[in-house]
Amino acid sequence: MTRSVYITGVGRGDGREVVDLGMMELLTRHVARVGVYRPLTREGPDHLFDLLRSRYRLSQVPATAHGMSYPHGASLQAEHGTDELVSRLVDRFHAVAREHEVVLVLGSDYHDTRLPAELTLNARLANEFGACVLIVVGGMRQSADSVVTEMHNAHLAFTAQHRDVVAVIANRVAPDCAAQVAERLKGRLPVPVYILPEDASLAAPTVAQVVQALNGEVLLGNDTGLARSALDYVFGGATLPTLLPALSPGCLVITPGDRSDLVVGSLAALGRRPRDRRNTAHPGTATGTRHHDTRRPTGTRHTGDFGGQPLLPDGHRVVHPGRQADRGHPPARQRSRSDCSRRTSTPVNSLAACP
Repeated sequence: MTRSVYITGVGRGDGREVVDLGMMELLTRHVARVGVYRPLTREGPDHLFDLLRSRYRLSQVPATAHGMSYPHGASLQAEHGTDELVSRLVDRFHAVAREHEVVLVLGSDYHDTRLPAELTLNARLANEFGACVLIVVGGMRQSADSVVTEMHNAHLAFTAQHRDVVAVIANRVAPDCAAQVAERLKGRLPVPVYILPEDASLAAPTVAQVVQALNGEVLLGNDTGLARSALDYVFGGATLPTLLPALSPGCLVITPGDRSDLVVGSLAALGRRPRDRRNTAHPGTATGTRHHDTRRPTGTRHTGDFGGQPLLPDGHRVVHPGRQADRGHPPARQRSRSDCSRRTSTPVNSLAACP
């Protein structure tokens, strides 16, 4: 019988993808044929599966990695009941299991899935698949007491419905709370417990992801520059002396398109190079940046309001096949977080430079 590991959480925003990546790293070191199965998925590209498939050279056909979409699953459950939904998902799981020695199962993400009793559904699917369960609990912005309580509750919730829980992981825990959480959990749970501290570099979108989210156009630069992480955001509309104290390494500076002084000044202050986003480059800016290192990207976009909407929706992942994946895989010392949204509103013809 094919062995399988079911990675699941108890709520949204737990940054579980770094654990998915870490488990795949471990499995592929010991097993030749590892498959991936996501029983319920969002419509559109599955970037995490694409990353796993390319990084670990999986031969699996992408269409077999997914059971059905959340809307389809919710509709099927409402019309025909949970038994019918589970039956169809199990059939598709067995189709993957027949072709692989081990299957890594990625549980639902609890983000607007319209599925009632989602935790119970994940536990039941794990039982039907005959999979051991790895529970991931999100610890972002939580106190040590809150994380400990959440881990206890998660373990109780799953063990009440599933016997084979192999470990509980607290992910995105504040670094100053990690040691305290670990100390309080010593000997408190009958399974191994792991604490993964928060890492800002894993939370940050890359410049390429920001360009894509904002429908940007790259004027200057290359893939190396686009792969850099945007660790923070600074909105510049005042004078240069006001802007400079707010800058930090790796921040994304967003300015009106005619404020070339802010772009050049921020670059000079940190000794880095530009990335900008406008539809039509201001002549002064284009001239000023032409003398900078073109390996660092400069892009443009045009919009009346690219704010009001997060760059990446809450509950979705930041998944990139480069440096973030290298930092994120196991023994899973780091964490990947999904909450990298910032609501912004800027004038038409805005320019962003990342020093």
